[in-house]
Amino acid sequence: MAFTFEPSTHSYALNGIVVPSCTRCLDHAGLVSYDMVRREILERKSRIGVLVHQATHYYDEGQLDWNSVHEKIRGYVEGWANFREVTGFVPRRIEQSFCATINGMPVGLTPDREGLFQKREAIVDLKTSSTEQDWWAIQLAGYALGVPDFYGVATSLESSPIALFVRRRRIAVQLFETGKYRKFDYSEREDANVFISALHLTHWKLKQGNKLRMIEEAA
Repeated sequence: MAFTFEPSTHSYALNGIVVPSCTRCLDHAGLVSYDMVRREILERKSRIGVLVHQATHYYDEGQLDWNSVHEKIRGYVEGWANFREVTGFVPRRIEQSFCATINGMPVGLTPDREGLFQKREAIVDLKTSSTEQDWWAIQLAGYALGVPDFYGVATSLESSPIALFVRRRRIAVQLFETGKYRKFDYSEREDANVFISALHLTHWKLKQGNKLRMIEEAA
C-alpha cells in the first residue's frame, strides 16, 4: 500500500485516501480544541514549536551549530539537551512518519522521538506550551499503539498494538525558555482505550461525510 505524508499540511494518505492523524482524532473526539485561542497566539506558538523541533532534530543527529540557534528558542533547545544528558535517553527514530492500523482503522503518526529510556522502549514528545495538557497522555497513547516495532516484527503477538503500548514508556518533555524542562511520564492503561475510542469516533464521523479540520498541530 502506498503511504504519503505532506509535512506542510501535516496530512496523511493511504492509496490516495486521506487518513486522520493522531492529533486530529483527538480534535474530532473533543479532547483538544484551539477554538478559544486567538489566532496570533497560535501562529506565534506554532513558529516557536517548528523552530525548536528543527533545532532539536539537528542536535539529536549531532549536527547542530549552536551559533545558528536563535536567541528566542535557545533556552528550549538547551532544555532538550539537558533532558538528554540527565536521563540518558537515546533516540532511534526522529520525527519519522507512519501509517498504522489499529483495530482495522488507519491513522497517521509522526511522534517526535522513539528510542531507549533507561534501557526500555519509549515514545517521547517535545512540548513548548506553557502548561501541561490532559490530552498529551492520549496523544502519546496513540503513538505507542501505532509506531511499528523498531526491528520490523509485524506478525508476532508481541508487536500487536496493545503489546507495543504496554511495553513502551510514554514521556512528554515540556521545554522552557529558561533552559529547564519538566518530564511527564504517563502509565495509565486506560489511555489506550481512550485513544482507540477517539479513533473509532473519527472514522465514524468521516463515514458520515465530516471533513478533517485543518487545526494547528500541538507543539
